[in-house]
Order: sequence, then C-alpha cells, then structure tokens
Amino acid sequence: MTTEIKTRKSIIRGRIASTEEFVDSLNDIGDSQKKLLQTNWIDFIKLMEKLANKHSQKYKMLNVATIVCGVLTPVSINLLPEGWAIPVGTMLGVIVSICVALNQSNKYYIKEQHYRSFSEELKIEGEKYLSLIEKYNEYSNHDEAFKLFMENIEVIREKQISAYMTSIARDNKKQEENMTPLAVNH
Repeated sequence: MTTEIKTRKSIIRGRIASTEEFVDSLNDIGDSQKKLLQTNWIDFIKLMEKLANKHSQKYKMLNVATIVCGVLTPVSINLLPEGWAIPVGTMLGVIVSICVALNQSNKYYIKEQHYRSFSEELKIEGEKYLSLIEKYNEYSNHDEAFKLFMENIEVIREKQISAYMTSIARDNKKQEENMTPLAVNH
C-alpha cells in the first residue's frame, strides 16, 4: 500500500473543489447567487492562495540560494586553486547579498502571510455561512443569510485591499526616509 503525501496546495485545491460542488448542490439559493458566491468568494480565495504560493516560492527559492551560496563561499575560497578562489568566493558572496536584498526589499514572506491570512479568513467565513452557524444561525436557509454573507465577504475584501495599500504606503515612506540627500560641504 502506498501512501500519498498531499501538499498544502493539493489539499486546498481539494477543499475548494468540494466547496464548489457543495455550493452547486445548494437548493435554497438561485443560480445568480451561486455565480456571486463563485466570483466574489471562491475565486477570491483562489486568487489569495495563488498569490500566497507565488510569494512563498520566491521566498523559499531565494533562501535556498542564500544558504547554498553562503555555504559554498568559504569552501570555494579554501579549496579552489589559486587564481580561482577569490573571484569565485567573491561572486558567491555577491549572490548571497543579492538574494538577501531581494528577499528583504520584496518582503515575500510577509506578502505570503498576508495573502494566506485573508484566504483563511474568507474560508472560515464561508464555512460559517454554508453551515448556517454563529452569525448565520438565525437564518433558516442560505437564501436568507446570503445578503449578510456577501456583506461580510465584501468587508473582508476591503480590509485586505486597505491593509495591502497601507503596507505599500508604509514601505514607500520608509524608502523615501532612507534616501535622504547627502549633505554638501561648501
């Protein structure tokens, strides 16, 4: 018997597919509401997951390059023949610096966490709606709870956009502060 190791990506894909099937099977909402659930909720989750995965891959790739080049730098300096050791060691050191700078300036890890957080928030809100629990338990069916759910999804999406824009503004301000002109002596 072989065991299949499921990646986070495949687990999420399966969850989303199951959710889409469940939404399609709902008899107490109309086709237009199902379409809104797809476009305003499920597709937004897919987008957040895609962006989180993209930034995660970049973060991990740059970290691996940093580690490998960081380890190879002293090895190359000590083991390569004279004439090769310094240039190769220098190039590896430059690659390490570039990778660290790219990770630092692009904040891939923070962006991954940002998108993953909003994806999870959307999923949790959807699970509450589909189960008609917590703030949705006062409704007897999904049709009655639909308006509240769409309002809550919109609040989450607006919060995501606001947080992202605030983050960009904060980063731009920090960059401007770090780029002060040099004092000129007369």
